[in-house]
Amino acid sequence: MRERTRVFTLEQANGALPLVRRVARDLVEAHRRISELYGRWRALVDAGDHAGATAVDGDIRRLLAATDEYQGELEQIGCECREIQRGLVRFPARFADRIIYLCWRLDDEEIGSWHDAGDASIGRRPIDDRFTAAARQIPAPPLPTGKR
Repeated sequence: MRERTRVFTLEQANGALPLVRRVARDLVEAHRRISELYGRWRALVDAGDHAGATAVDGDIRRLLAATDEYQGELEQIGCECREIQRGLVRFPARFADRIIYLCWRLDDEEIGSWHDAGDASIGRRPIDDRFTAAARQIPAPPLPTGKR
């Protein structure tokens, strides 16, 4: 992520989801296509069809460039995709005087969980009333507009 991290409120992160959802959907789809094309490229190489493999390689490279652009769009918003296959996006936030991450997956309607910034291994915790009350007390700057 950027050197200067934006900190979201739960409301702001949920408000960013329409744009984040579009970018994450494109990112997940591009990743899926890259995996699919890699299988085709491997088969062409194994069959000795270097011209075909070169064409597929060009498609893969274009999709890789697109995934970089999508990641950049998410960074401009202030969040990041942590698991491309599942479309898992996290938003930096503040809770009880520490930085945490609000977690959202492409299939989720809204943000429903969070984890400590330095300890994702413990797992995500649900957004509950205690979290919501504490999170509302921290103001954050307005959400930047994206390309889409």
